[in-house]
Amino acid sequence: MFTDEAVLAEDLGFDYVSTSEHHFEDDAWSPSQLVILSNIAGRTSRLRFHTNIFLLPLHHPLQVSEDAATVDLLSNGRMDLICGTSSVLEEFEPFGVPAKSRWSRFWEEMEIIRLSYAQDTFEFHGKHFYFPTRSARPPSRSRTPSRCGSVVSARSSSWNRAAGAFTPRAARNSGPSTCRA
Repeated sequence: MFTDEAVLAEDLGFDYVSTSEHHFEDDAWSPSQLVILSNIAGRTSRLRFHTNIFLLPLHHPLQVSEDAATVDLLSNGRMDLICGTSSVLEEFEPFGVPAKSRWSRFWEEMEIIRLSYAQDTFEFHGKHFYFPTRSARPPSRSRTPSRCGSVVSARSSSWNRAAGAFTPRAARNSGPSTCRA
């Protein structure tokens, strides 16, 4: 049904649609945003779309990198992966992810995704993930479709600057931001 609504949105002249992720909730938010967005990519030609937000700590960063790049490739560059953490702590336990580790996992996974787009080969040694040298560049070589969705804090602002990210002017002092990773 959401795909039909996205097609209608494109027909009516809307510029973008977004999906949300939650697990085990009754609110009908999608647990599989990239699957839905790949379907939307195949049924639209102009409409941009993004995740709002992709709960990165609940996923493996290399799989996210490859899947997001594939959707971006299928859509001819119309997809943005906006990542964040969940505020619903009950979502973590079924995935075997301690909720208290969500922020350290998030920053580590964002760095892994950034490296996977930026280099043909890379290695990573972190607290949560360890990869010896890998040739894991995703299929999309045109750009990095990932963005960091976060509350602007000293750490997120610093990370965004280091990654060449953009923080919207209105969000520099407070509130959510969407930043190129």
